Amino acid sequence: MRSTSARRELAFVFGVACAGLALVLVVAFTPWYTAVPPIG
Repeated sequence: MRSTSARRELAFVFGVACAGLALVLVVAFTPWYTAVPPIG
């Protein structure tokens, strides 16, 4: 029973980590410079 709980917790942590990494990659590679007009 403990092994199943630990595996579920590990899967949850791994899922959150992947979601965070995906969010960082989306923010990093979105071409914001086309949406924001240049200042000056």
